[in-house]
Amino acid sequence: MKKLLSSLVAAVLISSALYIPNQSPASAAPATTFSVHVDEQMLRLDTYPVIKNETPFLPLYMTREWAGVTLKWNQKNKVVTVLVDGKRYEIKNGSRNVVSGDTIIKLDSAAYIINGRVMIPTSLMERMMGAKVVWQEKYHNVLVNSKGKAPLAVAEGRSDVKLYGRDLKDGVYKGLELEIAGKRHRYNWETPTGWKEVPELIVSDLNQDGESEVVVLLNQGSGTGIHAQDIHVISMKDFKEIPIESQKETVKKWVSTELKKEGDMLHASIQLKGKGDDVILQIPDLEFVEQSEMGFGAVVYHRVENNKLIVRLGGMVHFSMFIGDLEITYAFKEGRYVADKLQFIPFDEYKPYVQKSN
Repeated sequence: MKKLLSSLVAAVLISSALYIPNQSPASAAPATTFSVHVDEQMLRLDTYPVIKNETPFLPLYMTREWAGVTLKWNQKNKVVTVLVDGKRYEIKNGSRNVVSGDTIIKLDSAAYIINGRVMIPTSLMERMMGAKVVWQEKYHNVLVNSKGKAPLAVAEGRSDVKLYGRDLKDGVYKGLELEIAGKRHRYNWETPTGWKEVPELIVSDLNQDGESEVVVLLNQGSGTGIHAQDIHVISMKDFKEIPIESQKETVKKWVSTELKKEGDMLHASIQLKGKGDDVILQIPDLEFVEQSEMGFGAVVYHRVENNKLIVRLGGMVHFSMFIGDLEITYAFKEGRYVADKLQFIPFDEYKPYVQKSN
């Protein structure tokens, strides 16, 4: 019970640091609003960086998940305490003085609250966090280099499960670190930076053994007719990666397709060899189709639903021309995840042309 109460108190303190009742309209919303990129990824924030008194300000809560950072709010004194790698900073609403041990840090402009968020000048962010901040007034951007403190992803509902990028070279992280309950393990995974390539972490008991796994989804790039996504399933108890049957292996074993052109009519047959219903389509007015089989793997999306790992592969009949998705649902067998059920799902515009589905 004591452990539970301590956890609840900690959660309340952290939540208080993230959102504070707005006590005063003393700080009107500044005219210039900036977007913010941390380690080349755009953040979705409810309160964005602003310029106030010719000084850029950032919402302190954006650092709440950073490594080594703890935020605590004192409602009575209107003071937020920031703990960074053992150092302590006390920031008071409306004050230009920040207390750090025996040191008083003088700010050019006072910290303040707007929309329930504590706003601090970028100079203080740099000093406390060791980050590098560059504001681009012309483009309304604030660029933050967290120096490795900001996670690339945090699992929904599990703030103790985080992913960090390492060895950034030419826009690609050459290594990634997974953190679970304060412990870390490094993997030789790679992922590019950018707002389209944000990784995702999902905690779920995929193998139904009563203990959760971490699903790591790494978007590797997208473009016309392409979306690449890698997946890794990690045991939370020992950081070991659990093998997954490759999509290429699944398609080779369980999927047979045939494409035939008869005038302006495309005959498409998808056979799933007992793993799912076969589908036949007769689609009129499809030009450029010259291949004899469908292609899978150019567009890949994974998800977890009801503790089941599911992947959708775009079914391509010509470059950038897709008529549906092959959906694979996995099951845990003999130490790895293998295809259990398959389904071909035509896109809505092609469903009227389904001749057979059984």
